[in-house]
Amino acid sequence: MARSAIKKNEINRALKALTKGLQSPANMLAVGNTARAVIMNRTVVEKVTSDRQPFKPYSKRPYYAPVESRPPGYPTPKGGRRKATRGGRKLKTAVYGGGYGEYKASMGFGGAPQLSVSNRMLSSIQTRVQGARRVILFFGDRLSAAKAHGHHTGGGNVPERRFFGLHPSEMVNLYETLRRQILKIQGMRP
Repeated sequence: MARSAIKKNEINRALKALTKGLQSPANMLAVGNTARAVIMNRTVVEKVTSDRQPFKPYSKRPYYAPVESRPPGYPTPKGGRRKATRGGRKLKTAVYGGGYGEYKASMGFGGAPQLSVSNRMLSSIQTRVQGARRVILFFGDRLSAAKAHGHHTGGGNVPERRFFGLHPSEMVNLYETLRRQILKIQGMRP
């Protein structure tokens, strides 16, 4: 029976070549786009944080919604007390006694946090390749970045809802992307 011996330095050379082959801007872009897709899917479809916990619910304190102005694309809310006063002064708002969740539900968005009503914040997530071994994800405009920061870290009336990151179990998606890239390098179909 013939024996074949593989020497340690041959394995090291092969591993270095493979590692070098993976270190490319195209591969980093693929990894960044996969990370972006994972974050968006988890946030929009699964509605959980990067720690795999449900988003904290909206406040139950009465919410004073402006009657005249709404963000573009928002439907007109139903319900709410229109003739609201505070301290004997008339307000140009509708009061939702059940809080912000009741207000959102009155517009057809449901009473649970979504972080994707207008989809502007999440759709502004962009990837930028910084060399052959690094890619960053960021928000493409200041308003979306500020909104995301408020949700992610909490502040004011918004509870912390950590969504911008990856859970260790989601890293499998990035490894799978790299595996497909290895197969491409080897000339195989992924």
